[in-house]
Amino acid sequence: RGISVEAGDTQNVDVALALGATVAGTVSDSNGALLEGARVYHISAEQASQRIPFLKANPEFERLTHAGRFELTGVPPGERVLVVEADGFLDVTKELGTLRDGERRLAVEVRLDVGRSVGGIILWPDGSPAVGADVRLAQKSEMMGMEVGRIKGEIQAGPDGSFNFPALGDGV
Repeated sequence: RGISVEAGDTQNVDVALALGATVAGTVSDSNGALLEGARVYHISAEQASQRIPFLKANPEFERLTHAGRFELTGVPPGERVLVVEADGFLDVTKELGTLRDGERRLAVEVRLDVGRSVGGIILWPDGSPAVGADVRLAQKSEMMGMEVGRIKGEIQAGPDGSFNFPALGDGV
């Protein structure tokens, strides 16, 4: 960045490289069973403080667990937070504290919880299943003195009229 070279000229440039830290470990459910395909990434402590939990992040670097294991290399030094997401489980943020360049943390364990769920069956007045009915789940919250419902999820009822919203945290 910030270097320009005229056509036909050669410019020698010194580039300082940093090794970064390595963070590795396992992701399991609350019973200790290792989870395949969990999404693992790191963000700065500042990014973590501004993170909106129900919005999925688009990190520069992430790994999916393979046989419940992950390894992140080249993690920038400084205050870092590990974020782990998996379908059907509550997201977990784990503070890693200050990482140093070249540091290796190879035994980080993360356990995910299924949280709560809301489900049921939607029927038409005649008792038949409401196949394909749109179902929305909203969480009540207060904004500027008014009660609002923030949409947490939207799905369609199945062939028997059933629906299920898994991995819900606390709330009304």
